[in-house]
Amino acid sequence: MNTSATLDRPESTVNEFDSERDYNALQSELEILKAEIAAIGKAQAVIEFEMDGTVLSANDNFLNALGYTLGEIQGQHHRMFVEDRFGATP
Repeated sequence: MNTSATLDRPESTVNEFDSERDYNALQSELEILKAEIAAIGKAQAVIEFEMDGTVLSANDNFLNALGYTLGEIQGQHHRMFVEDRFGATP
């Protein structure tokens, strides 16, 4: 299946591409990225935050290293992991 798309670049107004090949390349790249993230999660302590610093999740490596359960930290602000004098700074 061939599809054409208009590009914003002045040097090329129309680019032909094979959407099935593009899709397969993106799927392959996605699988590689998923595998890399899984490997990081197995080897390192990982914690995920909201933009405001609220804990969303943490892997077992993180929880075991700090001695918490996910229920104890999820929804809390990350300042809970530092001394008060550091948590009070902007």
